Amino acid sequence: MLLDNATPSPLIKTVCHENRHVTEKLAKNLLKAFSNPTAIDAIERSFLALEEFLTIEDSLKQHRIEWMLGVPQLCTVKRHGEKDYKVQIPTYIGETVYKYEPSLRNSSMNKALLTALLDCQTGHAMFCIGAISNMMKLFINDKDIGKYMYHLPPPMLMMTRYIDWFVPYLNTQAAE
Repeated sequence: MLLDNATPSPLIKTVCHENRHVTEKLAKNLLKAFSNPTAIDAIERSFLALEEFLTIEDSLKQHRIEWMLGVPQLCTVKRHGEKDYKVQIPTYIGETVYKYEPSLRNSSMNKALLTALLDCQTGHAMFCIGAISNMMKLFINDKDIGKYMYHLPPPMLMMTRYIDWFVPYLNTQAAE
C-alpha cells in the first residue's frame, strides 16, 4: 500500500492523475487510516499522503476533496412508526444540523475527515489538534481546498462556517 512508507511517495500523484479507479481505492485507504484517532504516528503519515492526494491538479480534484473531507448533509431522523427519514429540526443553537459524509461509493464504514474532526474533540485532543493544524496548512496552500472549506455550512447554528470552531477549540486546549 502507498501509505506504508514513512513519507508519501511521489507515486501518488503519478498513479492517481486522471485515474478514477486507483484514486477511489486510495481514497478508501486514506479514509480508513483516519478512522483510528489513537494512532498519531500513522495519522501524520496519512496527512502527508492526503496533501499529495488532494493537490493533484486534474479533473478528479473536486471529487477527491468531497470524498475525503465530506459533503454536507442535513441531519435526518426516523421517528417511531414512520417509514421515511425527515430533516431533524434543531431545538437549541448548539445542536448538530449538518453532518459531513464521504461521497465515495462503498465508504459507509468510514467517516469523512470533517466528521472525524468533529467527533474527536472530546476524547482525542492530540489527534484533533494535529488534524486541525494539518487541515489549516492544506487550506492555506491550496485555493480549491480553502474555497471548499470556507463555503461549507456549519455543523451547528451557532457558527457561520465549518471552520469557525477551530480557533475556540485550540484556545480552550491551550488553556488546559
